[in-house]
Amino acid sequence: MGILKGGDPVSVGQPVEVGQPFSDGVLWVTNSGSTDVILDGVSLIEQDPAIKLLGFYLKRDNRHSVGFNRGYTTRWGEQLRGSVVAPGKTVQIVLGLALSRRGSHVFRAIAVAYHTNSERTVMSIPSAARMCAPRANYMGRCSAPEPLVR
Repeated sequence: MGILKGGDPVSVGQPVEVGQPFSDGVLWVTNSGSTDVILDGVSLIEQDPAIKLLGFYLKRDNRHSVGFNRGYTTRWGEQLRGSVVAPGKTVQIVLGLALSRRGSHVFRAIAVAYHTNSERTVMSIPSAARMCAPRANYMGRCSAPEPLVR
């Protein structure tokens, strides 16, 4: 059975503008099993409703990885749904995020849904973020939240 593993807990705090798309690329997963894993989707855990998940994509080339950057487009990677991660391979999952209103807003983990030939699984990865808007009000004051570790 293929099993995805995430890295250590990670968290970021970032001042942004309301409605400004951001790319969150702090999520890396590795197939530690002996069969292919097929990725199905991503969602946020303990998500403040003001944080909008605009989409997500996959990057295989870690020489051009994405951090927590202004802007978002799926053209920067490949479609995540249906992508195969071979045994022993590590990939980056990039989320597109935006805030719908002012203030400090958090999610505390990311759920990654995937399947193998025999099983469907949703794993929780302790990757958290706080987005604070408007940017001018939070420079140096948008602290990273505590990731949810299960």
